[in-house]
Amino acid sequence: MDDVPLDEEVEFRLDRLESDTYQAWVAAEGEPTDESLAELSRELVGFVTAEVDSCPPVFDRPDRLKIGDFYVQESRRGDGLADDLLDRVAEHAREVGIPELSLDVDADNERAMGFYQKVGFEPHRHYMTVPTETL
Repeated sequence: MDDVPLDEEVEFRLDRLESDTYQAWVAAEGEPTDESLAELSRELVGFVTAEVDSCPPVFDRPDRLKIGDFYVQESRRGDGLADDLLDRVAEHAREVGIPELSLDVDADNERAMGFYQKVGFEPHRHYMTVPTETL
């Protein structure tokens, strides 16, 4: 995903932002300009998205802000950018009164799992998939 043009990512995310429950935070390198966000030519170095996961009353758990996509350019991994992005998500959750964050992570993404566990995430469920043709 390195070298993804910022304008393409911004366009995709702006479409998703039509929902009141979806948020996105984008990190880009380069000098700020007066251009609109969709017209920037700066380099995308990371982003995180989150959406409110409201819990119906039948389940005994609080609403959560579920992190959907979390990306940090490889050259920026380990320099604190992921922490900064995660801090923005947590700040937003606190502002809107959502007490928990959640996310899914690929089972073979050991680096991501290590980061999430380091900042306090704990596994609570196993997410499983199966191709429909096999059933």
